[in-house]
Amino acid sequence: MKVEVVLEALDHDRYRASVSHPFELSAEAETREATLTALKVQLDAKLKQVEVLELEVGRPTEQPWTSLIGTWKDHPDMDDVLENMREYRRQVNADPNRL
Repeated sequence: MKVEVVLEALDHDRYRASVSHPFELSAEAETREATLTALKVQLDAKLKQVEVLELEVGRPTEQPWTSLIGTWKDHPDMDDVLENMREYRRQVNADPNRL
């Protein structure tokens, strides 16, 4: 898992590293490396206590029109429908006033 870390230089040669996701944690130390290591230790310890999951919320991922896919597959009028669409496209493309 990768997390975004904010690393701040504080007064008197100290650093603070903090994260807000998936947990709100921070660590301070005298060097950048020690600060990041301390934060990583905290994150690793916290991750051993919890389970991180993905939860789908809101609208379903399936689109309402997907149930129509394939309904014209073996329909006897499908060739005529496709030819009508091609003819319409030819007419539109031939129109000099088309935007």
